[in-house]
Amino acid sequence: MLALAAIRPALDGYKFGPVLAESPDLARRVVGHLLSMVEGQAVQIDVPEPNASGRALAESFGLSPVFRCARMYYGPTPKVNLQHVFGVTLFEFG
Repeated sequence: MLALAAIRPALDGYKFGPVLAESPDLARRVVGHLLSMVEGQAVQIDVPEPNASGRALAESFGLSPVFRCARMYYGPTPKVNLQHVFGVTLFEFG
């Protein structure tokens, strides 16, 4: 089973992205580990709307939605299994 997550300093606290995992349990483990490294700091994670497990994971750590964003594509929509995407690569990266 594989999982990958990154966190970086932001102007206010930290931002996650990407958070990719083969299961919600693996995502919980990597996110929990990274959160323990920045305990008490503000954090942000952009969870894809279709991933209910990702939203539940974020909420289980006390995170709450503050805004929504629409993804738009030129050409066909990429084939991505969003059930494995618990946090998108930062919007600043495109």
